[in-house]
Order: sequence, then structure tokens, then C-alpha cells
Amino acid sequence: MGNRIGGVGAAVPDDHRLYTKVGGGHGAGAKRNPAEISREMAEKAASKSGEVTRRIRMENVQKSIEVNVPVDVAYNQWTHFEEFPKFMQGVQEVRQLSPTRLYWRAEIFGKEKEWDAEIYEQIPEQRISWRSTGGAPNTGSVQFDPVGSDRTRISLSISYEPQTGLEKIGDALGILGFRIQGDLDRFKQYIEKQGVTAGHAEVGDDPMNQ
Repeated sequence: MGNRIGGVGAAVPDDHRLYTKVGGGHGAGAKRNPAEISREMAEKAASKSGEVTRRIRMENVQKSIEVNVPVDVAYNQWTHFEEFPKFMQGVQEVRQLSPTRLYWRAEIFGKEKEWDAEIYEQIPEQRISWRSTGGAPNTGSVQFDPVGSDRTRISLSISYEPQTGLEKIGDALGILGFRIQGDLDRFKQYIEKQGVTAGHAEVGDDPMNQ
């Protein structure tokens, strides 16, 4: 069912009728040009479609591992962001620009990429979450859960957007997932070798002042 406008016999769907009553910048019940209404609805649909497309393009990888160190030691070592190249494959450099900003440089599927990231959540000895603010689009979170007094489960979740055909192929083959699991395996070896001497860098610490 719909309304007739202007006596021309054109049916306007009910949601168009509702739009004439609540449109921003128009008074309640104000009449509006059908072309304007259609344009706004098309823009909203296109915007929504773009958001859905972007969500679909963001792939997610989740991996976990248990390490034989207490949760505070595992967490503290992870906050040494600039040591990531020691156990993360392809990561060439990580610089802490401020307490909550990081610069990354890494080789991904044979191509060097750079990006900035912000740490938007950090709960000591529990969780660290970040998102890119420029460059390669990605977000992630790492969770630390104690498993007894001297053992910790580390759960890593990373969402990213494949940008090239090679990256999309690699994603389909699960290559990045294997790579991330390998990073966790190397982190386990690294931290268990370090033991309780592993260091500490809270998000509130500025490495420039150390």
C-alpha cells in the first residue's frame, strides 16, 4: 500500500511517507519533494552497503597459546613492543611514538608496509587492544588469562583488510593464520628463555624518557 502524490497516480511506499514526517531540517509533517526523499534514501542505502562491504572485507584470525610463566611476566614482556621483531615474522621495526601510539614497518607477502596504530584499551595483566590509524588497515586484541600460578594463556585476535590479489590468495590459503601461530610459538620460546627477568613497559610510560 502507498500514498498518491500530486494526483499523478504514482504510489509512494509507506517508508517514504514516514520520511516526510521526520526528515531532518523539516518540520513535523512537512511535505517534501519525492525526488529529494528518494535521493536521501538512496544515499542511506549506499552508505549502509559500503559499511557492510567493508565489514565483509575485514578478515579475522584468532590464535592462542599457553606459556610457562606467570600472567604478569607474559603481559609485561608483551608491552615491550619494540622487541616484536625478535619473534614476529616479517616485522622489521616497531617504534613507540607515545604512550598510546606505535609505528610499524613489516614485510607482508613480499611487500613492505608501514602503518601507525593506537592503543585504545589497556588493562594491566588482562588485555591490550589496538587499531591502525593510517596505512595497512587492521585492528587487534591480545588477552592474558592465568592458568595456575605459573602458566598463562595468551589469546590473540587480529582483523585486517587484504589489499592485493596476493594477500587475498594468502588469506584464502590461511597463510597469515599459520604465520600468527608461528609468532606465538616464537614468543613462547622467547619469554620462557627470558623467564621472570622479562621487562615491563606500561602504556603510561614514555620510552623517550627512559
